[in-house]
Amino acid sequence: MELFSIRIRRTFQLVSTLGEDMCKAFTDYLNSKEDSVDDKWDRLLAILSEKYSPIACYIFFKYIADGNYSVTNVGTVTSADGDAVSPQVLQIRAWNDMVNMNKRVYKLLQGKEYAGVCFNPCMLRKINCMGI
Repeated sequence: MELFSIRIRRTFQLVSTLGEDMCKAFTDYLNSKEDSVDDKWDRLLAILSEKYSPIACYIFFKYIADGNYSVTNVGTVTSADGDAVSPQVLQIRAWNDMVNMNKRVYKLLQGKEYAGVCFNPCMLRKINCMGI
């Protein structure tokens, strides 16, 4: 169930980044034969599949937000008694890192071959602990 939830979030992040139509075209390309080559989608895939990618940051942000987790150096710990340390600092860092990486994605998507992209401006806004 959790893996299914992560896949939905990836799709949501992609839709927010690419727009509905371009997201479908991109995922169709990813689901097509492995030997097909399209420089347009390969450049985007290269950015999105880096070890530390905007999608990874988004998933981490949402994963921590959805549960009562305390994040430590060795991973996440579930708090049974509700005394977990707030993960807000790490969430904010993950979101803002995603925004920085999304700026690279946005710059790439300004090319003529990506005409029709509907980039959600919320994916380019940094956050802070005060909500401003």
